[in-house]
Amino acid sequence: MSWQFLIPDLPYWHQITVTQVKDGFWEHLLPYAPLLTAFLTAGVAIANITSTRFLANKARQITEQQRTIAQEKLDADIFEKRCNVFLLFAKIYNVLIKKDFTSRKELDDFMTTSYAETIPPQFIFNEADLELITKLIKSLDNLKLFRYSNLQITPNNKKKRDEFKEEIQEKLLPDFKKSLEKYIPSSMIMLPKSSNTTSNPASNPTPPPTGLKAVRMRLKRAVCGWSQPLQ
Repeated sequence: MSWQFLIPDLPYWHQITVTQVKDGFWEHLLPYAPLLTAFLTAGVAIANITSTRFLANKARQITEQQRTIAQEKLDADIFEKRCNVFLLFAKIYNVLIKKDFTSRKELDDFMTTSYAETIPPQFIFNEADLELITKLIKSLDNLKLFRYSNLQITPNNKKKRDEFKEEIQEKLLPDFKKSLEKYIPSSMIMLPKSSNTTSNPASNPTPPPTGLKAVRMRLKRAVCGWSQPLQ
């Protein structure tokens, strides 16, 4: 902004007048001040709205991610409990078909302790699977009753034990294991990105199985000891 001094009579300094030259930048901008103020106010408001929407979207994304992670963890935990039920029945069968008991009390104690180790199946399986589990439990109870009269494993009771083997080991337990496949969480069957590259000579050319195949292998390893003698 520029100023101009007008001095009509030099000896009289008290008569000096100051006038503003109205050709500066701000003087030309002054008439548009209300409009500029409105634009600035609108810009600030738009910026606030934009930032608020951005933060809200981020918060929603984080919430969705947390919900997804929580659901995946819950599904994995429940699936683990279902697998534990299967492994429990496999363990009970394996002991009942091979172990020598010294008394009925030892047999009862084993059964009571085993069934106390897992959550009741009716809480984590659907109705169709519960029918299969009921048949399995009934067969295991029949095997237990048979062992009441045959506490020791002898060649004389081999024929009856083979009948239980055909019914439980070769039919009911495999059917139960197969029924678990539909409960496998999607997060467990997603193939992870491999860190091995062809340029790395030390990389493993045959990566370990993942997803459904890996679950099947773990279940198979868990019950592969049925035909092996107890240690």
